[in-house]
Amino acid sequence: VLFHSTFATTSNISYASNYSWEIRDGKLKAKTTGENRLIFDNTKGTDYSISLAATYLSGSSSQSGYGIYYRATTDTQNISGYCFQFDPGSNKSFVLRKVTKGKEGAISYQTSMSVMGSSFNITAPHAIDISVVGDHHVIKVDGVTVMDFQDATFKEGSVGLREWNNTNALFSEATVTQIQ
Repeated sequence: VLFHSTFATTSNISYASNYSWEIRDGKLKAKTTGENRLIFDNTKGTDYSISLAATYLSGSSSQSGYGIYYRATTDTQNISGYCFQFDPGSNKSFVLRKVTKGKEGAISYQTSMSVMGSSFNITAPHAIDISVVGDHHVIKVDGVTVMDFQDATFKEGSVGLREWNNTNALFSEATVTQIQ
């Protein structure tokens, strides 16, 4: 295990001074609206799995959501890597973007949240699992595979989170496990 936290504290989490995170009621959340990024310490690797428990509570209907960085650089100001996004502001979709020097690229992969079925509640807690081995990426939400693709743009890096605009989300647990 490279990293595990139930977010009782913000120890082992790095973020730039202009980003603002806090623990509230045992959950990690951004303190302020706007762009907020962080990196989990000691998660640099090539092949690993990520398990995250998160709840999207609210945000702008056109521009809100949260993302999970992986194979990312640790410079949160100029981060580069993959970002899987729980992105209700993008036509209620799951989105994967490549980020270079802090700037998001166009959508690389997109799956409508409708794949989760008619009973999918966007504001309920959700389990997100990401596995990346070599160039093979598999991303699941609540056990349902929402993306399965090959891409070798970023070969290694760390794991982190982001929120944007007026998103209100809570993160209750995260684990990053190296795959041998």
